[in-house]
Amino acid sequence: MSDLISKMRLILFQYPLLASGWLAMSITMAQLRAPASYHWVKNTISDLGAQHYEKGWMMQLGFIGFGLLLVGGGLADLVSGQLSLLRASPVILYGLAVALTGIFCTQPFWTDAFYSVQESRLHSVLAQLAGLSFSVAIVVQLLAPQRPSDRAIHATVLLLVLGLSGSFKFFSEYAGLLQRVLYLVSLTWLSFMFKA
Repeated sequence: MSDLISKMRLILFQYPLLASGWLAMSITMAQLRAPASYHWVKNTISDLGAQHYEKGWMMQLGFIGFGLLLVGGGLADLVSGQLSLLRASPVILYGLAVALTGIFCTQPFWTDAFYSVQESRLHSVLAQLAGLSFSVAIVVQLLAPQRPSDRAIHATVLLLVLGLSGSFKFFSEYAGLLQRVLYLVSLTWLSFMFKA
């Protein structure tokens, strides 16, 4: 029995990797089921969970599951002393904001649909909060004592995250592509460097 508990603890303490895998799988499944009117280069990942989209539940579950795994794992690390409050807080807030984007969805990606403007705005605010929290998590890691090579990785990821996030305004016709690159960078960092 203690062997099983040890294995479960090992799995649970890999929550950044589990959460990232869950989200990547959800994005892939939702993308494969997307209609022809959805263009992955132009349309965002949030569009896969848009209001009134009948297959949006797949992406909504992806966001919610990802967020809950990060919140639960971050809280467990905080309580167990694996992470300090300073290191755990931005990741917990990031997870919470992403989970809520699965509940409060963006506007539909087709033009003639009725939708809640307030819900779409809330989705946007939550997505921005998630981005800010994630950036803070990287900065906290960057400032922690570590090997110079790890510090260089954190700095590079931070620059990529900020650069890709800022490029959405200038290259809106490529928002889907830019967001997918941003997610690839972010999920890779979260999976392998968050606890470095």
